[in-house]
Formats: sequence, C-alpha cells, structure tokens
Amino acid sequence: MILNICDMPNVMEVLRIVNIVVTIIRIVVPILLMVSAMIGLVRAVTNSELNKITKPMVAKVVAAVIIFFIPTLVSVIASIAGNNGEYKHCLKDISLEQIAQAHIEFENDLVERAEETFEINDYNNAMIYVTNVKDTEKRQEFLDRLATVKEQIDILSAQKFNPGGGSGYPSQTYGKCTFVEKNAGGMRYGLCVPSEYSNQSIPMIVWLHGSGEVGAGFGTLRGSGLLKVVENWDKTGLKDIPAIIVAPQLSSGSWNSSKVTSAVKTIMDEVMSQYNINKKNVSLIGHSLGGSGVYHVAAANQSYFSSIVMLSGYISSPSAATKEYFKSIPMKGYSESGTALSNTKSFFNSIGKGDQVRKMNCGHGAVPGEVLKLDENNDQVSDVIYWMLSAGGASTSVDDSGSAGDPIVDPGGSTSCNKHDKYQQCSPSRGVFGSFAYYDSQPDSTSNRNSLEMDPQWRKANFTTVSKTCSNGKTMKWTVHVKAKTTWEKVQEKICQITTTGIDGIVYDKDEIIFSGPTVVRFVSNSKSISNHAYGTAIDVNPSNKYTIDGKTFQPYGRDISQYEKFISALGSESDTRNINYVLWVKIFKPLGFNWGRYWSGKSYDGMHFEIDYKRTK
Repeated sequence: MILNICDMPNVMEVLRIVNIVVTIIRIVVPILLMVSAMIGLVRAVTNSELNKITKPMVAKVVAAVIIFFIPTLVSVIASIAGNNGEYKHCLKDISLEQIAQAHIEFENDLVERAEETFEINDYNNAMIYVTNVKDTEKRQEFLDRLATVKEQIDILSAQKFNPGGGSGYPSQTYGKCTFVEKNAGGMRYGLCVPSEYSNQSIPMIVWLHGSGEVGAGFGTLRGSGLLKVVENWDKTGLKDIPAIIVAPQLSSGSWNSSKVTSAVKTIMDEVMSQYNINKKNVSLIGHSLGGSGVYHVAAANQSYFSSIVMLSGYISSPSAATKEYFKSIPMKGYSESGTALSNTKSFFNSIGKGDQVRKMNCGHGAVPGEVLKLDENNDQVSDVIYWMLSAGGASTSVDDSGSAGDPIVDPGGSTSCNKHDKYQQCSPSRGVFGSFAYYDSQPDSTSNRNSLEMDPQWRKANFTTVSKTCSNGKTMKWTVHVKAKTTWEKVQEKICQITTTGIDGIVYDKDEIIFSGPTVVRFVSNSKSISNHAYGTAIDVNPSNKYTIDGKTFQPYGRDISQYEKFISALGSESDTRNINYVLWVKIFKPLGFNWGRYWSGKSYDGMHFEIDYKRTK
C-alpha cells in the first residue's frame, strides 16, 4: 500500500519537495553545527577553556553526523520493521522526469479504466487529469481515446435496452403511445412513438388490420384491434411496449396486391428514415384479413422482418416459392376455434412449425386483445411482445467451416529494437511488426500494467491512424501499426457493411458493436508480458456488453469463460447470430487473419480480444 501511494504523481511531487528539504537540512545543518563547534574550539584554545567546550563540541559533532545520516537510519529501521524497503522507496531521489512519467502512467491508467467500464464517472475523472497533461502529443492521444469512450457512453446511455433481438425486455419506462395519422406511398397509416423515446435504437412492429377497418376513418382504425389495446395499455398492468408501432390502413381491397405490399414497404422505409429503427428487429403482426395479410406482405418484403405473428389467418399454405422463407423466419400463430384455426394449423404444419399455433378461448374480434395481454410468467410483460422483440435472429446460425485468411502487410515502419537513453529493454518480436525498446518504471512490481513506456521514436515510425464513418453515422478512429493499416481498414469496411446492408443476410445495429483500443501500450494484467495491444495489432470488441436471454443476463465477452458457456447454453448454439462476437469472428476477423481469445484455454479465455496473427503474415 505504501509503495502504491508513493508512486502516485501528486505524492511524488510532495516527496520530491520533502527530499529537497531533507537534503538541504542534512547538508546545511551539519555544516553549521561543525562550524559552530570549530568556532567554539578556537575560542576555548585561545582562552585556555578547553575543558569547558569539550562536551558541547562533541554534542554538535554527533548531532551533525546523525542529521547527515537520517535517511540511512530510517531505511535501516524500516527494514528491521519488515517493510522490505517500501519506506526506502518513498524516500528515493525523484527527478522531474520521473514525476512526469508517473503522471503519464497515472492518466493512462484512468483512460484505460474508462475504456474498460464505459462509465461516465470514470470518463469525467479521466478528463479532469488529461486536460492538464503538459505533453501535447500525449494529451491529444488521451483525448482521442476518451472521445471514443464518450461516443460509446452516449450510445449505451441512449439504449433503453439492448437492440439486438433476443436480448430481453427493458426495465425502463417508455411512456404512453398515441397513434397519429400519416401518409406515404398513397396509403394512410397510424404511427405510434413512445412518449419517452429519445432517438435510441428501437424495434418496429408493423400491424395489419382486419376487414372492419378497410376504407374506414382513422378513428375507426384507432378504436380497434392492436391500436385500441395499445392506446389503453396502462389498463393492462403490463410494462410499456419498447417499440415504434406502424399501422397501414387499406382504403379498399385486401393485402395481397403488389400495389399494397409496395405501399407498406414505402411506409416502413419512411419510418426507418425518420427514426433510429433497429432493422434487425422489425416484427409483423396481423389479425383476420390482416392475419392472412402478413403472409403476402412478408413474402413481398422478405428482407424486412425478424418475426411474424399470424392472428386468425385464413392462408392454409405458402407458395412453393416462399415456403423456405417462412420455414426460416420465427413465426407464431393464434386463433379462435373454427376455420381460421384449422387454416392457421395447416399453414404452420406445412412449414414445420405446427407446435407454434395456439387456440384462444375467445371470440374472433377479441383475439388481438387477448393475445397481447397474455402474461403467463406473471412478470408484467406481454408474452407475445416479448417474443417478437426476442425472436429476431433466433433461428439463424453462422457456418464456421471456412479457413482463416492471411493478414495484409503494408510497407513502411522501422521495426527493429533500438536501445537508447533509458529505453534499454526490447519487447518480444512480433514478426513483421517488430520489437520495440521500452522502459519499465516499476520493474519489481506487476500491480501497475501501465508502467510500460514505449520508445517514442519507434512509436512515431510505426503507428498511424485509420478512420472511417459509415453511412449510418458509426465512426471508427483507431491508432494502429503502419504495416497493418490495410487490414484494419478492411475491418472498418466490414463493420460498416454488417451494420448497414449486412453480410450474408446478417445485419446488426450500429450500436451493438463497441470497440476498445486497438493501441494501448501496457503489460498483460499481473505480469511483465507485453500485451499485443502495444503493437497496434489487437482490439477488444463488446468488452462490457450484457445480454439477457429468457430472463437471465450474461456478460459473455469478458474474461470469465463460464459466462460464455452459459450464454451459449441459453442460446442453444454457439453459431446463433445473437452471439455477436462469434459472428464477427466468422464473417470479419477470421478471414482477415486474426486470432480470437475465445479459443484460449482456461483462465486465458478472453472473449473480447481479437488480434492479428503475426505468424501468418507474408
């Protein structure tokens, strides 16, 4: 504890002043005492009073010797007391350079903590110190890293719940939902935005009404089906619906014409352009005429929906052209007894989902309200709403049969270790990424992973910045090894792709993928091994993200392999697309020549960590 305190920058500054004062005292005071003793001796000899001056003179000499050797005496006493030199460490000579280095290590530690926790208090604490860093280059480096942290904090604070589909139900309040009349694509529609929505990523539910609302006034649309239940949701006693609801209205006819399905697409596109809709979490639900309509609308807009609920539909089987699509997407069916129930069962049996149909003990018109209010777990959450928000991506998986690719190596850089000044140790070589000279300010301690100081000349020659802003506004700005510049740029391109148009049909919301790093110059925790983050060849992904599956919360991408294993067990398969880091590994990092810490055994497991495999460089 004393050792740690004495290594704090502010304490070091105080100790330096104390050491200067002690040095002055131990030199000046003994000299004054010795001079005083000599003057007394001369006077005594001159006045023949030597016997009178002997004791005072000896006392002054002894005092001078004691004062001069005080630091040595303190060190001896401390050692005898069993403190193994810790007090001596506090009394060591401290230079201005050491204090400056201690400040840099201290501020780096604060920035790193903010990067690991994404907590606003840690961010603010780091900013207080970083803004006062005198080294301009270091200050800018810290500010750039904290800017990325703040961006992610804003994202996380804006998220009322994890928008990834399958991540459970939010505990936060969304407020009352009131439908307003809109028009797009030649079709009127009702739009319901939760009153407390504040531009966070949010799912969308599309409702298709029955025959009673065809060509009717907007008030009739609002007073029936899902809309009526939603606008009186407070009477259900259930938690708020964390979704934007869209309700197209037919002026005539049915939902099965291409003109109508195209108009619904136009409406969805308009809403998605105006609100931060999670495109991976868009559900379609309809009743009666609309129950049959979900088949036609989904078949015509297959890339839009993550789940489908059919209420009292009259479609008995899908066409041959759409059968595989309906097999692949999560679906549920509810109906009262009679023709609608038999047709619904027939449809679901034809796509292998016969167990997903439920008979409702109510009349035809009451089905929407009764289904929406189902809460068999007594957790104040609508079972069907929960299922829709949780079903996106639940039945899809990723094939990991492809072989790993090779990293791309760019020219440039000076990768040899050049010892100079205080940088007298060389890091382990990382192939084409080289070895750097470094200085360890605490060689006898593993408690501070930031005691590593890289040779600034090597850093300047071998690091560069890659940055990219995706069309959805996601921004990435990383400091990386110059020889890995192209590889990192390709990572950024792929991240933009998977959060916009998608990769092989998989799309994530831009806020579902959070980065820390890549470049952080440090030791591995509790060791003197140098992290590959120091070489600008590694990155942490979703380090603090938590996911809720069936009411249980997991943090799978930390350092606890049991959390990952339990997460996979809850998903049912590691290749489930809700396992985001696994998908990123298969679709992005593995093809570009990275290793993944998920495959490190035992305590080495590190599900957030991706690093370029320097052994595969050519």
